[in-house]
Amino acid sequence: MRNTKKMRFKLLFVVLLFTLSACQKQNHFDDVPYVTVDGIVNNSYILDMAIDANNVKWFATTGGLVKLTGSSTTVYKRAQGMDCDTLTKVTTDANGDVWCITYKASILQFNGSSFIIHKPSTPSVHSMAQPTAITIDNNNHVMISTLHGLYTYNGSNWSVFYFKMPLEVSKISNLCKHPLNLNNILITQDDNKRFTFDGNSIKPLDSIMGFPSDSIRCLTTDANGKIYCGITVRGLLVPGNPSPHILSLGIDWSDNAISDIAVASNNRIWVATANSIAYIDNGNIHRYRPGQLPIYSVEHIRLDRKNKLWFYNMAGVYTIE
Repeated sequence: MRNTKKMRFKLLFVVLLFTLSACQKQNHFDDVPYVTVDGIVNNSYILDMAIDANNVKWFATTGGLVKLTGSSTTVYKRAQGMDCDTLTKVTTDANGDVWCITYKASILQFNGSSFIIHKPSTPSVHSMAQPTAITIDNNNHVMISTLHGLYTYNGSNWSVFYFKMPLEVSKISNLCKHPLNLNNILITQDDNKRFTFDGNSIKPLDSIMGFPSDSIRCLTTDANGKIYCGITVRGLLVPGNPSPHILSLGIDWSDNAISDIAVASNNRIWVATANSIAYIDNGNIHRYRPGQLPIYSVEHIRLDRKNKLWFYNMAGVYTIE
């Protein structure tokens, strides 16, 4: 009798091990078509990514500026003319030049062969402390948001804008192109308020597509200029006929907490949320969870010229076909 109980216990133990093994296999990433991009992280961390008009990928890392062309990588550091190896932000302009913010609060312009260092020097412009975003406006002016104000650079002169009461936009968390009038939208940390800036003045943005701007966490446009917005805790605001509507991505806050949106030329909509990366085809939602993708700390997603999705965290760069 005692031996029978031991045998049952052993069988239960074997079944338990088999079940755990099966669960672990299901949690592997093998069934998801993602690829880890090698050669980007070499004893460093990735802090930002940009894709230029020629489909070349650029990465701001703590170990230099990394260029990825096809499967070939090139790393630029002090030896190549940079004044600092640690870069915090990167973007590209219409001419193909690459612009970076360094840890020393300088701006690097790379034309493909050499670096030009730009740093505010006028008495009215202090060092750019705690930068949060860099973008190039439609006049090819550099715009840099920080926790203390907005800096603009036209190639020769710097300007700084310290926004105080009553607008309370001194703490700017992000910048993006205005989808309607080609100005810039300032996304602030002050109750998620939104403002437009045309290079000279700032104005509050009351609504987008009929929804209050303070409920919008992020937005983008497709090739036809249609707007897609991530609405706080509610889901994705998409254009529609006869009117825009909100598409819920799930039943809890994390599913609908959208941090970034990208729309492919085939109208597939990609979103990054607090706990997933999802894509939407014809209203059908396909979601990848942390057990399927290495999406911890992923806040930004990028689409290249071939509709391939790129996403990154500090530890690596990944793609999904």
